[in-house]
Amino acid sequence: WYQRRVRGIHFEEPGAGPRLDEHLKHPGFTITAGVDWETGFVRGGSPHNCGTWMDKVGSSEVAGNRGIPATPRDGAAIELVAICYQTVQWMKDLHVTGVSKYEGVQGYTCGIISYSSWESLIRQNFEQK
Repeated sequence: WYQRRVRGIHFEEPGAGPRLDEHLKHPGFTITAGVDWETGFVRGGSPHNCGTWMDKVGSSEVAGNRGIPATPRDGAAIELVAICYQTVQWMKDLHVTGVSKYEGVQGYTCGIISYSSWESLIRQNFEQK
């Protein structure tokens, strides 16, 4: 399960259009997310959509913000990086204690990366980015 998520996702929301969200412009229904192996961060979103539950798409024709996210979350949302970091630590601990046979994951561009290396990569880049 986890391995599939590491390779990323790219899809259009089923039922994309005004019946799903009457304000969002069509490019906002395309969802892309994955891991940036230069930083180890989970990345995703676009300027056209809201990447997390706390975001809002504008709805005012008068203000000119209809269909435009007030807070687009393209990039690496801090709460998702934090959850990923904790999960990677947990997966590393499961391997170290013998509960899991998996030492790491296979990325598209980086080959196999151990949970320990991924944890270090996130930690090294977290304060810098």
